[in-house]
Amino acid sequence: ATRSLERTEQYAAACRRVADALGTAFCDLFGAMTGLGDETSSSSWRRLLCDGLHLSREGNAFLFELVLGAVPEAAKPHSVLPPVPHHTMFSVGNAPLK
Repeated sequence: ATRSLERTEQYAAACRRVADALGTAFCDLFGAMTGLGDETSSSSWRRLLCDGLHLSREGNAFLFELVLGAVPEAAKPHSVLPPVPHHTMFSVGNAPLK
């Protein structure tokens, strides 16, 4: 198996170089996760993985916040999209939708 922390770090560094070369944004998930603490601490990045590879529910929330933080304020959905009425504000015939 080639899945190791060292290999993942090399891959993340390569991704950063590609993003820099293309002039695009880069979210450093590897750096953010490994910056949480060592593998034995309760704040370890391991809690963000459900099986050692895939993100857990907490890991997905962590990634969402990381990506959202990288999006410029003017491009965030609440800045771009008009308010949308809640689905209960619409009805079919005389019956409100549920």
